[in-house]
Amino acid sequence: MNIPAALDNLHPSIAPDTVTIVVGGELIHAGPCADERFNIMSVTKAATCTVAGHLVTQGKCTLDDPVAKWIDGFDDRYPAVTLRHLLTMTSGYNAKGGTYGVDECSDGAIDFLDAADPVFDPGTMWHYHDDALRLLTVALPNIGGESLDAMLRKIVPTFTDFEWIDYHGNGRGNDAGSGILTSARALSDFGRYWCAGASGVDPVFVADATRPQSAHLPEYRGPLYRGLGGSDGGAAMGYLWRSNSNGCFPALPPDAFWISGWNHNRLFVVPSKQLVVTRTGADGYIDNTIGKWDAFFAALLN
Repeated sequence: MNIPAALDNLHPSIAPDTVTIVVGGELIHAGPCADERFNIMSVTKAATCTVAGHLVTQGKCTLDDPVAKWIDGFDDRYPAVTLRHLLTMTSGYNAKGGTYGVDECSDGAIDFLDAADPVFDPGTMWHYHDDALRLLTVALPNIGGESLDAMLRKIVPTFTDFEWIDYHGNGRGNDAGSGILTSARALSDFGRYWCAGASGVDPVFVADATRPQSAHLPEYRGPLYRGLGGSDGGAAMGYLWRSNSNGCFPALPPDAFWISGWNHNRLFVVPSKQLVVTRTGADGYIDNTIGKWDAFFAALLN
């Protein structure tokens, strides 16, 4: 592996100072800032998926349970929305305010439980929407009887150096969409867990979480469209993870899966190569970097 060449391919738009590389379970590279904590933003969603998978495996819920079963008062506008809809971003849920201009919150409504009318009927379209995902902030702890933080620490005991913060500090619970503060080195421990098959989670759930679930659905492009779905929209989305089965990264094999977050936070898992790559930061949103990451992997693996 040519690590210097791989890192050089990330410049100048992606600073590689926090990049970590794990091969065969061993950390072979950690950048000079790999121990600095950042909010990993939407990479948090991979942890939310992990908790959901564990609860399903324990038989405490099913993916087709209505969310209203676990959130009081939710059966008025959204009786048909299920946990599966939330994990695949196909619920059509909408909250008042936030991105839609009613309040000043920069990403999602100040109160994500303040429901507005649906954007579309559940299961009919795909839309990257954090207010919908954040319903799991409430639902999963009600199912498991513990906070997301407490459950994740039990499920992945090797992932210890993190803090899972509340949504805007409003007491709603650990933010299921973008609430984890951690370092790239610690995140690599979480990546190892998934690279090894996510122990304690049903293998069927793991397989479905990391392969497309919504490729047959159109992406919502109506007046409330957020435009955060990435270049492939929902075509590669599993249960919050993205699959490389569509060849988004030609240098990676089809079994690779990954998740991205604002500020260019990334977690890549490639089971067939026993490879985990992390990158964390707070450097502002950077788009159109798929080519740079593909060049990174091309140099790393060739």
